Amino acid sequence: MGESLTRVLFLHGREGSPQGKKGTWLRKHYDVVAPVLDTSSIQAAMEEALAALRSEPDVVVGSSFGGAVLLELLHVGAWAGPCVFLAGAGPKLTGHRTLPPGGRAVLVHGLQDDVVPPEDSRALAASRAEDVRLVEVDDDHRLGGILRSGVLRRAIAWAVEPAGFHPRFEISPLLQRQLMAIDRTRGFLEAVRLRPDWAEEVRNRVRVGDALSSLRIEGNSLTLAEAMVLAKGPPPGDLRDSEREFLNYLEAFSAIDELRGDRDYVVRARDLREIHGLLVRGVRGGHRYAGQYRRESVQVGDRVGGDVVVHHSPPDQADVPVLVDELLGWIERSKKKVRPQDRGPTVDDPYVHPVLLAGIAQHRLVWIHPFVDGNGRTARMLTAMLLYVRGYDFKHLFDLSSWYDGNRDAYYGALRVADETGDYTRWLEYFCGGFSNQMYRARRDAAAAAEGVEFEPAETEE
Repeated sequence: MGESLTRVLFLHGREGSPQGKKGTWLRKHYDVVAPVLDTSSIQAAMEEALAALRSEPDVVVGSSFGGAVLLELLHVGAWAGPCVFLAGAGPKLTGHRTLPPGGRAVLVHGLQDDVVPPEDSRALAASRAEDVRLVEVDDDHRLGGILRSGVLRRAIAWAVEPAGFHPRFEISPLLQRQLMAIDRTRGFLEAVRLRPDWAEEVRNRVRVGDALSSLRIEGNSLTLAEAMVLAKGPPPGDLRDSEREFLNYLEAFSAIDELRGDRDYVVRARDLREIHGLLVRGVRGGHRYAGQYRRESVQVGDRVGGDVVVHHSPPDQADVPVLVDELLGWIERSKKKVRPQDRGPTVDDPYVHPVLLAGIAQHRLVWIHPFVDGNGRTARMLTAMLLYVRGYDFKHLFDLSSWYDGNRDAYYGALRVADETGDYTRWLEYFCGGFSNQMYRARRDAAAAAEGVEFEPAETEE
């Protein structure tokens, strides 16, 4: 269910109104019904709320006093569907300290709230064992930060839809052609016999190029000549940050090499934390929680003159562990295929092509931004890990990061389209376009190094 199609009944607080910040934000993103409540008493407000329920909302959002009205609606049995409480004043104003059975419930409360104690929401959340989630944020009673951080958006999504990550994308004709080109190259490279000395030389060169390009995207100034020398053995003296970043990247590559073809391997959160720790050890980000999730809010943007243009406000730090686990759960589910005899109108096939899965996972991890620094590097390494596990290592003859580095504006532009729309199609077309371009080069080079093989040029699908 898309955001704009979700009907929200918004019950405002005593100091608020349907035209306040929360009401305005909700109307921008959802189909909203927001009655003006008589806040002189709960019973007076109940009349407006009961009338508004005739609009058949998908979810009811109650803010402070409105949360007390929502809790009363649940207790009298007038509403049993999904609900979101924002610093709900229910226990304080109604005396109810339990959540009746019903739809999914999300309780958002600020730890700095000096109007309604956070303990009230904790007590409500603890009173029901299933389909309830408590989200505590570093905010006051007004909860102004939950709009820009995405906490309110995710709370509504979780209340309305099944828990977990459910990416939206279309297999466009362009994507179909790109995937066909990639799979043709995979079949060719698996069948062709390469000279060991040539293959080893190319793998080393490609790996150096991949590591260097990934770091250049984030501002590393190391040259190709310097990187080639470093790859053969670090100098005995002290390393510059740019040199250590490069060697860290090679070490992370070595750490995932052993996963090649291990289709049963389950990628876990600790893998991401370990990879991050390797990548930032002793360099940017390493002094702040290397291998640990961030404990603060961050923003992603560019400095233009003296101002910072913010492109993305990642989720609140409190949501990071859940969001990462949901992503990894989706990755594992998407590896499974439904047998033809089990398919039917009521059976969904969760399978996602390995290349599409890797592309979606890369964007999603960058979007979550689980670490203070090094998120791009970690996400690109996760991409490689997922491809290796699913047998799409292409004998290590491809280098996706050089494609990103050579097309940075398109790279960031495609990522932002997915950020803004929630639709991965454009990003996947960019991702697979770079992949098919790299596969064309890998096939050409492999054919040139294999005896008795003729290379047949084909159009790339960028």
